[in-house]
Amino acid sequence: MDVRSGVGDLIARDVVLDAVRVTHTDRGGIDLASTTSRFGACSIVMEWSVNDQSGAPAGSHLLTVWANLPRQRSSEHLFLDFLLQRVREVLLAGAADGSIISMYRGTSRGVVASSVETISKHNKFEVTPQQPRRAGMAVLNLAPWEGADSDAPRYGARSGAAQTPN
Repeated sequence: MDVRSGVGDLIARDVVLDAVRVTHTDRGGIDLASTTSRFGACSIVMEWSVNDQSGAPAGSHLLTVWANLPRQRSSEHLFLDFLLQRVREVLLAGAADGSIISMYRGTSRGVVASSVETISKHNKFEVTPQQPRRAGMAVLNLAPWEGADSDAPRYGARSGAAQTPN
């Protein structure tokens, strides 16, 4: 499954977020002055980029979700927090149902004047498609081995040397 369409489907199924104008973009600017929703001139912009960090899972994307309000409604800035929290809950629910793997990376500290006409705040996520399990694969929930740290130096496990117990 394509990560972007999976996230889009999750947002479309949410009653609150479906009422807000949602726009997807690839690290580019967008004219927010013309965006309107059922909540007035507020919007959510989803900025996508490929996660090219070393060790990133296959198909992983970085997602920055911007919640925007008109500057004249700046006294209602808590609405930005509400929208971002709702997006976070939807993405975590999507991770719980197995369609995507979502990792929350943080929220901007304060409200930012993103243009002359809008204020905004953002969340960051790492989103990866759920990898299908092959036949015969199962997740093992193994109990931790309590003697691992105490026995390692004695048997040379940390140095890689093969030693026998005395």
